[in-house]
Amino acid sequence: MKRGFKKALTLSIVLHLVLFSLVLFGIDMQAPPRPAPSQQTPIIQATAVSQNAVEQQVQRLEQQKRAQQQAEQDRLRRLQQQADAAKRQRAEEQQRIKKLEAERKQKQAAARKAAQQAKQQELQRQKALAAAKKAEALKQKQQAEARAAKQAAEKAQQQAKAAEAAAKKAAEARRQAELKRQQQLEKQKQQRELQKQIAEQMAADQKRRDAARQKQVVSEVARYTALIKSAIENRWRTDPSMAGKQCVLTLNLAPSGLVVSVSQGQGDLQVCRTARAAILQLETLPISKDADVYQKMKNIRLTLTPTN
Repeated sequence: MKRGFKKALTLSIVLHLVLFSLVLFGIDMQAPPRPAPSQQTPIIQATAVSQNAVEQQVQRLEQQKRAQQQAEQDRLRRLQQQADAAKRQRAEEQQRIKKLEAERKQKQAAARKAAQQAKQQELQRQKALAAAKKAEALKQKQQAEARAAKQAAEKAQQQAKAAEAAAKKAAEARRQAELKRQQQLEKQKQQRELQKQIAEQMAADQKRRDAARQKQVVSEVARYTALIKSAIENRWRTDPSMAGKQCVLTLNLAPSGLVVSVSQGQGDLQVCRTARAAILQLETLPISKDADVYQKMKNIRLTLTPTN
């Protein structure tokens, strides 16, 4: 899309240059041969530039601009959809983290309960062992004590193994829970990075659009300035005595192109007088409908030089 935008912008600039050249040199190319000067001062009328070619060029530029705007809107909509999807995925991951945390707490509570039961069982075993020893003492004290000691040792060993296995299982459960938590944190980090990249990309795109818009406004100002000068020259009546002289005029234009006011001008008095007369006869001048272009041109300063 970026390559297509550059291609379209290049084409637009080339077309503007061609149009500008036509405006500048159109008078000399189309003007008929002038009669030989007589004793009286001749009045020269500027040749009109073909408006049909200008209008066709304006239509092509407007179509190209609308196509570029549509393509940009489509790309922004896709970026927004990606951002929304990332946001939903993050919310789902947060719910999963809460669920895993609740499961971890349940496992810890079960482990504490198992430890308490083991303690109670140990107390009961000790009581039973004492009773067994006391009963066995009535018969064969030494043998009973030996068997009881052996049994107690085996049972203690089994309990120790069971406790060790339980401890390992609990440790493994904690390790797995911590691993899952770290994985979730890593996913969240990646999602934040993705959202950051999307935001940076959108900001960069906006910056490029602003720069392109500024170039477009400057190009349009140059184009309409050329059209205004051409319209003035078509109406301007000059004579050879004005050759090499100029006048700087400031025009105030309405959004419709209506000439609101014209300054007295700075420069040769005759050039300024005849140029002002030509502008006031026109009443309206070509002006862009684009608000940004109009803001640049509503108080336009023109340097006018008669061409003979």
